[in-house]
Amino acid sequence: MFSRFIFILALMPLTSFAETTLEPLMGHLSSYSGVHIQMRSGGCTWKRDIQVVHHIQHGIHQLSFVRTTDDQCLAYFPYGKVISYSFSELGLNRGDRFEILNPTTRGQVSDL
Repeated sequence: MFSRFIFILALMPLTSFAETTLEPLMGHLSSYSGVHIQMRSGGCTWKRDIQVVHHIQHGIHQLSFVRTTDDQCLAYFPYGKVISYSFSELGLNRGDRFEILNPTTRGQVSDL
């Protein structure tokens, strides 16, 4: 019985990592200064709460933005929060081909 307990504990970090899903973004764009992502927020979403995962596949940089801290605030931000990254913060050079792997939400945001 003791050996089963150790085996389960050893697998726990692997299963929690495997269950991580990418948070849908409200939108994203690139500009001369870098990449800007728009994500849902209740008022407590900061750059420090987002981890950028960067892979290169077939010469294309793949970026994923993973929220590491839940936004537990309850303020009304219908347009979410825009977080900006310079190309150097993302490990990119201007002109590099890249794609963002996060899904985007389908719903339209109203300004009512």
